[in-house]
Amino acid sequence: MVSEIDRKIAVILVADVVGYSKHMERDENATLKAYAECEKLLKACLKKYKGSIFNTAGDSALAEFPSAVNAVECGVAFQNDIKKRNESDKTEVKLEFRIGINMGDVVKKEGNLFGDGVNIAARLEALAQPNGISISKSVYDLVVPKTKMTFNDLGVQKVKQNEFHAFDILLDPSQKRTLKTKSNPMLPIIGAVAALVVMVGAFYFMGQQSGLQKANLDQKKPKEKVLGKTILISPFQNKSGLKEFDAIADGISDHLISSLSPTTLLKVLPRKQSQLAKEQNFSLDEIQSNFGASFVLDGGITASNEKFRVTIEMIDIKKDEVIWSSTQEFNVSNLFEAQDRLEFIVRRAIQANLTMGENLSKYIANYFSDNADYKKILSLRVDNVKNSLKITNDYVEAYRKVLENNPNNSLALTLYAQAMYHQLFSIGLPFKDYPVAEEAISKAIKIDTKNSLAYPLMAQIKRNMMGDASLDFEEITRKGLEIDPENYETIIQVAHNLVFISKFSEAITLYKKALKIAPYGPLPVRLFLLKTYTETGAPEASEELAKELILQEETHKKFWGTAFYASILYEKNKIKVGKEVLDDFLKENDMSFEEFIDEIWLSPFTGTITGDYDPVIDDVVYNLKMIYDPLLIDKSVEESKGWTGGSQKD
Repeated sequence: MVSEIDRKIAVILVADVVGYSKHMERDENATLKAYAECEKLLKACLKKYKGSIFNTAGDSALAEFPSAVNAVECGVAFQNDIKKRNESDKTEVKLEFRIGINMGDVVKKEGNLFGDGVNIAARLEALAQPNGISISKSVYDLVVPKTKMTFNDLGVQKVKQNEFHAFDILLDPSQKRTLKTKSNPMLPIIGAVAALVVMVGAFYFMGQQSGLQKANLDQKKPKEKVLGKTILISPFQNKSGLKEFDAIADGISDHLISSLSPTTLLKVLPRKQSQLAKEQNFSLDEIQSNFGASFVLDGGITASNEKFRVTIEMIDIKKDEVIWSSTQEFNVSNLFEAQDRLEFIVRRAIQANLTMGENLSKYIANYFSDNADYKKILSLRVDNVKNSLKITNDYVEAYRKVLENNPNNSLALTLYAQAMYHQLFSIGLPFKDYPVAEEAISKAIKIDTKNSLAYPLMAQIKRNMMGDASLDFEEITRKGLEIDPENYETIIQVAHNLVFISKFSEAITLYKKALKIAPYGPLPVRLFLLKTYTETGAPEASEELAKELILQEETHKKFWGTAFYASILYEKNKIKVGKEVLDDFLKENDMSFEEFIDEIWLSPFTGTITGDYDPVIDDVVYNLKMIYDPLLIDKSVEESKGWTGGSQKD
């Protein structure tokens, strides 16, 4: 049971003397005396800022704090005290300290602290400059809104097998430095499998045609267009009945407030107002009147064994209804993963529910009056985004009914043809319907020659449904991009078509452009980019993308990210690591390896339901079997591996 494990989230400060051994060699007694004096200064700072010492090792100290702000202020005060001491003429031995501060998961045992939270704090200390302080991103995110200190972003660093995003606190401007940054693992992910991308991403950002400005990526997090509305993120409730989860609940809500505040589509109210609303038990109307909030993000956690479950919902105050909700489960030891994944999910929810509502509707309104059909189209597009892997006949029927009411509407014709094409490559479509789809998309273009999406879709339908070999596939495809080079779905559709003709590099460029426009877009878009990277033989890029997908994927319990990641590790001869990745996934999801492989083959992404051969997925499955048990490779698979030559290269 969790209650039996003394595990918690803590803020850890590690301080260490610079060149202690050399000082001891020169004058042991004087050094010991000097350290005793410095230790008194440290203990005084700890008392003032409510820190507790857990360990000392002659030349270093480890302390725990109740808050990140307390730890940082303590570290700054101590370094200032040491500076004053060293500047005194009376000081014989001038000791300098490095300090590292981290917030993470720790385990208390026999009066001491252990775990990743402590390890990373120690690595940060080793990274710090003499008389300097280095902190992790988990600490940075919490202290930036609450202090006036100056920070220097050091990027993602790797020290002794620990990887973390580090920042210097600039006590002195001359301390600013530039360190080599490890490749950021948070890169965009997408790939290339036919029609599903169309339906999944459908009109996710079609507002581009109505003048919506393109978002720009700022490293990992984009600078998004602010909608001018406000959201209050309530302190998350610990519903587990276990006190140790209080810190986890607070940490999650605090992380969402700090991480979403700088770049979110909405203005995020500060924590003190969220706390006030909770303490005063404000109603939704009171939250709106007192703080001007349009939305509330509420959540709570429950726990079972060594896992905890987070439930989140977003409430539209004006409508007095829940417009989005999600439930996610995490291991207690993976708090940072939980925070990052929840941040991504919330950002995607905001983008899907609000950006689409505010901007997508403007585009649809160009084709439909504000009536029942307009509302139906908008609802279907939003549903496609929320349920990115949902495949159902209902979509075709829904669009057919809209078309009945609007037989000469170019958008209605396009969406109907699109739904049919998607159904063909997902769950099958009667042959008699093929000409119907072709007729619909051809008519859509005749009615509106500026309908950019219709052109790449027509190329797909005529070539892949009707087998029209005379069609100038590439020319018609590119016409859509010529009409509107900033339309999100047109970009994706053109990229996908380029994959069909082995223009992989150009397709990847377009996929990445689409992610800049809608960085928190549907999951399959990221998957398709990953497939395309894999097909071009770009293992480094693919590995980073797969690792990000593991973090962000929710629909399929991370299995696609895991499958690609383990496969890539095999290609790089990291077989032992790949086996560990597979074992962890299978254990976490209570799944056998055979069930894992079956799910891959039955996935709509593979195209195997319609009998299509997919060499990328074939290679992935082969690699997974070689990792898990080479005896699983039968003769037919070996022969297949031989004649395909592995993945197609660009």
